[in-house]
Amino acid sequence: MPALNVQSGERPTRLLNGVYPTHERRVPNGGAGPEPVMTRPDAALLAMARRSLAVGMPLTPELAETLLQDVVITTRQRIVAPGELLTAEYAMGICGPAAAVASEELQGERVPASEVGLHQAIAAFPGNDLTHSFATVRLSDDNLYLIDLTFRQFTPSNTKLNISSMPAEFLYGTPEGAALADALLSRGYVLLDDRVATLYGQALDTKHRPAKYRVEDLRSRTVESAYWPEELTEFFPTSRIVR
Repeated sequence: MPALNVQSGERPTRLLNGVYPTHERRVPNGGAGPEPVMTRPDAALLAMARRSLAVGMPLTPELAETLLQDVVITTRQRIVAPGELLTAEYAMGICGPAAAVASEELQGERVPASEVGLHQAIAAFPGNDLTHSFATVRLSDDNLYLIDLTFRQFTPSNTKLNISSMPAEFLYGTPEGAALADALLSRGYVLLDDRVATLYGQALDTKHRPAKYRVEDLRSRTVESAYWPEELTEFFPTSRIVR
C-alpha cells in the first residue's frame, strides 16, 4: 500500500448537524466518512496469497492487501448480526471482540500468531486515556498493518459532540488525518509508518497531546485476547460469512 494520498485543502474541525460538512451523509450506515468496502478481492490473487502463506513465503504488498481485504470483509460479516448495519452506534463497545475476530481470521489464513498483535490504546500509547482495541499484522517483508474495524464508533450520527467523537474530530481536522480516518472507515486497515502511528495515537487521546509514536511501538502485542475461540464462535458465528 502506498503512503496515504491526501488532497490539499482544509477540513473542518467541528460537526455540523452531526455530520462533517466535507462528507456526504450516507444511508444506511450514517455518520461521517465513506462506507465500508464489502467487495471481495480478486479470487486468483487471493488464492496466490493463500498458497504463499501455506508454504511460509512472505506476501508481496499486493497479495498482503488482497488477503487483508478478504479478512476485513469476513470479520465485518461475523461481528455484525444478521439484519444489522455497522453503524457508529453498533460499533460502540465491540472493538475488543472485533480485533479478536480479525486475529482469529488471520491465523485461520495461516498467518503465524507471532505476526498478529492485539492492542489496547491505553497500553500501546502510554499516557492515553481512551479505551479502544485494535490489531496489527505483519504480512509482507517488514511492513506492519493497522486494523481497526470499529473506528466508525467515533463518527456518531447524533448531533451531540461528546468524548466518543473526539478521535474522528481530531483526524478530520487536517487533510492528512482525514485520509487516515477515511482509510479506516472504508478499508478497515492501513499500512503503518511512524506518521500514521503518531496520528492514530494522538487521535486516541482526548487531550491530543503532541506525542510521537513509532511503528516499533506496535510490533509486539500490548494485550492478550480476552476471548476464547469458542466464545468468538458462539457470539460471532462463521455462518454469517457470505462469499
